Amino acid sequence: MYKKVLLLYIIIAFSLTHAQSIKEEKLLSLKDVIEIALNNNPDIIRAKQNIIAEEGRFLRDISLAPPVLSFNYDEIPIKTGLRNFKERTIEINQSFDFPTKIILSSNKLNKNITLAKEQLSMTELSITSTVTKAYMKVLAQKAKIKLYGENLVIAKNFYEKAEIKKNAGEATHLELLTSKVQLAQAKNQLEIAHSYFNSVNAELFYLAGLNNNDYQKYKIKDSLSCYNLKNEITLEFIENTALDRSPKKKIAELNFTISDLSNSLAWSGLLPTFSVGYNRKFIDGNPNFYGVSLGISLPVWFMWGNRGEIMESYAGLSIAKADLQDTYNRILLDTKTAFTEFLNADRQLKLYKEEIIPQSEEIYRSAQISYDSGESTYLEYLQARQILVSAKSEFLEVLVNYNTSILNLEELAGQSLTKSE
Repeated sequence: MYKKVLLLYIIIAFSLTHAQSIKEEKLLSLKDVIEIALNNNPDIIRAKQNIIAEEGRFLRDISLAPPVLSFNYDEIPIKTGLRNFKERTIEINQSFDFPTKIILSSNKLNKNITLAKEQLSMTELSITSTVTKAYMKVLAQKAKIKLYGENLVIAKNFYEKAEIKKNAGEATHLELLTSKVQLAQAKNQLEIAHSYFNSVNAELFYLAGLNNNDYQKYKIKDSLSCYNLKNEITLEFIENTALDRSPKKKIAELNFTISDLSNSLAWSGLLPTFSVGYNRKFIDGNPNFYGVSLGISLPVWFMWGNRGEIMESYAGLSIAKADLQDTYNRILLDTKTAFTEFLNADRQLKLYKEEIIPQSEEIYRSAQISYDSGESTYLEYLQARQILVSAKSEFLEVLVNYNTSILNLEELAGQSLTKSE
């Protein structure tokens, strides 16, 4: 009696625990995963913090130098204290750059903030694309697990049938062994698919910024589908859009502008720095004296310090100009490559949709009918089934490649090219 009660308690406890885990498991769509990634991915966090850092540098660098407050005690007899002064001066002094230099510096700091924001946009676009690609791999692997699971059921059924036929003398030993090998291969194929699914699933959650302890809390709920384009895509459209909206191009232009401002700032180092001061004086106990000071720096050593800064900034400007041209060229090259990959993927997709999959299904149907009627051997039927399973598995990869080629074009163009579902 005690053992039965204990067993019942274990069963109830297990059921409650299992039910709780199911309840806590959250189904995630692609939109959900992207949202999590944009909040948790370390690259996104770094890019956001870089904006804050640049805004802090702006506040720091536009601030005036701290004023200098000084106290001077003069004509104090030796071996006496400071109170025995005959003249005391309290002075405050403030220095500031030439207005042109202040304006240039402010513009450069603002451009640095804009650059940080563009880098965040590019990072968000890249993370979104990378997460979407990883998400599609997970969906493709889910579909493969289903496909290989169905194949395993068929292989198991045929092995059982072959065993019955062998015992009844209606099948050869070779047919039985073949079906047994196929069953083992089907099991292995499914186990490999499960293992790879765990791998791509872990990669997806890593990109989303989730740790290993979070894997069990989430489950992907979508199925793999083909992207639908808004309009027909041409190479000219992708090139023009990329040159107009590409974050890489905007970043290269901003770097060139910042280098140009840095060069102007280097030349502005030849401009003077001003200082103003005000002081109150106490002379022989009379506090009714004051003074004003004005100062201006003289760049007499420009042949060394300023000249070196100008040379350095000009070299940086030349590098930024070369990088800008290289970015233009790289964008055009990448768009041509990505567009060629899209055309190839589109051709492959149509080939599988219109020819390979329908023909493979027809071959399998014909082979199944022939085998059931005794007109063909198990080996012929097996070959037809392998063709169909292989074609469907390859189609999943073709579909992923097609969607990936569109994502690559979107990343270059800096905008969506597909219809929202």
